[in-house]
Amino acid sequence: MDQLLPLQDDACFMGLVNPDRYPAYLHPDTDFEALLRQVQQYSQRGSILLWGTSLPNHWTVRASDQPSATPAQRSLQGIMEVTQGALYLVNYQHLLDAAQYDDEPLDAPRRKAYQMTIPNGWYQITVRQLFDVEQDVVPDEFLGFELVFQSLKTAPSQPLNADWTPVPWSVYS
Repeated sequence: MDQLLPLQDDACFMGLVNPDRYPAYLHPDTDFEALLRQVQQYSQRGSILLWGTSLPNHWTVRASDQPSATPAQRSLQGIMEVTQGALYLVNYQHLLDAAQYDDEPLDAPRRKAYQMTIPNGWYQITVRQLFDVEQDVVPDEFLGFELVFQSLKTAPSQPLNADWTPVPWSVYS
């Protein structure tokens, strides 16, 4: 697997979700705190990972089974399950829309550009940030993040992703 995906990020959040295991719809009045509680609960089940990007931008994200030679400025690892042969790259607005409107699924056909086709199973995912957060200007469509997928032989014990609470790298949580 080696795929480049675009993602507009206006709220400084990016994530991966398994829409088959993450019940996105909550309530029409869902707010930031309720959404974060939902994300944290399902992160511990391996259904979603959400991290801060530090900067709003139109990012390019690389998904692969091998890291590039570009040094990471920082990285973290999480575990997710793939059940329908795909995970989706999401931003805060995707999650909020899906939480507030039951007709806004995270795997809607119009979100096909954010889909990563991956064989079913459990994966350790390394999120690599490739830019210096102290840099004044990060150009649009910059390759800012890499997602490196390593298949796990057995299902991990739960709860998972303890380091993901609160949302890592976020200036808001």
